[in-house]
Amino acid sequence: MRSPSSSSLLGAVLLAVLILAPSRAEWVPVPDVNEVVIKQVGQFAVLVYGLAHRKDMAFVAVVRGQTEDAVGGGTNYRLVVVAAKPGEEGSTTTAEYDCLVWGVPGSSSDTWKLRRFLGQNGHRRFLPFLSFVVLTIADDANGDAAPPSPLAANPAPPPPVSIPILPPPPPVDDQPSAWLPVTDVEDRTIRQVGKFAVSAYCLNTGARLAFVNVVGGQSQPYGGGARYRLVITVAAEDAGPGAAETTTTMAQYGVLVWGILGTTTWQLWYFAPNN
Repeated sequence: MRSPSSSSLLGAVLLAVLILAPSRAEWVPVPDVNEVVIKQVGQFAVLVYGLAHRKDMAFVAVVRGQTEDAVGGGTNYRLVVVAAKPGEEGSTTTAEYDCLVWGVPGSSSDTWKLRRFLGQNGHRRFLPFLSFVVLTIADDANGDAAPPSPLAANPAPPPPVSIPILPPPPPVDDQPSAWLPVTDVEDRTIRQVGKFAVSAYCLNTGARLAFVNVVGGQSQPYGGGARYRLVITVAAEDAGPGAAETTTTMAQYGVLVWGILGTTTWQLWYFAPNN
């Protein structure tokens, strides 16, 4: 039987822990759902959920949301997004989803995580761990020379950013499979991979780019998943000489993405101008 003195001591310790524990920051309403980072976070949530669950979904808009300074750093984004998916006979249906994303805007080395994706009809889509990391590769798995730094002498768009060099996951086999050409650049998965590359790069660098299409590419079984080496077209809006004038610039970029279809594991390894 526990003595009164030990119970009092335990109570005092618990009270001290509660007093000294850092309080959680309050959730703050998103004042502008069209703000660039807010839209990019919404796009990221829809894109990677689609890749993880083999769903053909497209981001439409952010309806409302809240942000919170996360314990340990970074920001939690609790958003309601509208996503579209193909319906019957060529129609398109839209629905609202609650999503919870954690990340650090503008950071080139931190991980972003999609923690929850929940339909407004109460059908829960919970993802305990979903992340990507932007990496450059020191040595190609085929023994090829490493590609030039994706951010060295990089013309706008996007702006130059320093990205650390981190090792890729090891291949499952000692001899990686051959690269195979992408036969259909309009394939749903191929387009989603291209969109993911743009979304990941923008979140980590603050660049304002929009995916246009996939021009060509190759894929290769690797590390229990597949690598996608694609050439994509992106668009960026540049401010013109007038206050209300903007011009759209098109450019092609080479990207390298690794992921496992049907899972929550996707990484962007390389993003550079396709010179």
